[in-house]
Amino acid sequence: SIRYDVVVLDLIATGLLQTGEKLEMRYKPRNGDARTYVGEVQSSGDIEVLGKSFQSPSYAALYGMQDAGSTRHTVNGWTSWRNADGKLGTKLR
Repeated sequence: SIRYDVVVLDLIATGLLQTGEKLEMRYKPRNGDARTYVGEVQSSGDIEVLGKSFQSPSYAALYGMQDAGSTRHTVNGWTSWRNADGKLGTKLR
C-alpha cells in the first residue's frame, strides 16, 4: 500500500490549503439522511468540525459520520473532504 507522510500542516505550508479555509464532506448513513459537514482548517493543521478540533482529516471525517449516526470506526479522511473547488484531499496531497 502507498503511504503518504503528508499532513494538513504541509498543505498549509505549501499554500494548497489556507488557515480558515472551509472543507466540505457529504455523508449519508445507510438508514439516514444525507448531511454535509464543514471542517475549518486551523493554523495548527487541525480540522475543526462541529466545534471540535482533530489532528487528522480521518478523525475529523469519522466524527462527522458518527454524528450522522454511523457506527464506523475508521475512514480515510483524505477521500472524505473536498475544498471549495471540489478537489478531494487525495488530489491536494
